[in-house]
Amino acid sequence: LQMLDTVLAQNGVAMVLSGDKAVKAVPADRAVMESPPEITLPWQMLPDSASCMSRTVRVQHFKPSEVVPMLAPLAKLPGGIVAIDNQHLLILRDYSANIRQELRLLETLEKSKSGERN
Repeated sequence: LQMLDTVLAQNGVAMVLSGDKAVKAVPADRAVMESPPEITLPWQMLPDSASCMSRTVRVQHFKPSEVVPMLAPLAKLPGGIVAIDNQHLLILRDYSANIRQELRLLETLEKSKSGERN
């Protein structure tokens, strides 16, 4: 299924889970509007595929809007990174492989920033 998601994504089609037993095919640029499923696995366990997903991340050492420009080059879906500064949250909506890279970068940034403060 992940391979099929990836092939379809390369052709501008995103598959978005719709409930427990169905998926919906949508144009890739509309995928973030379809409310993809929230996946909470650690970034190391996320598939390196084009499966559409969502992830909410609490940012500890940065203002969320500060990291958006750093994450944006890793994003594929337009509007897939939303910063909510007053709650210290980032909402990532993209393909699994991209969110995996974004989470890895966030982890690195957070660790380096916390090391500066100690």
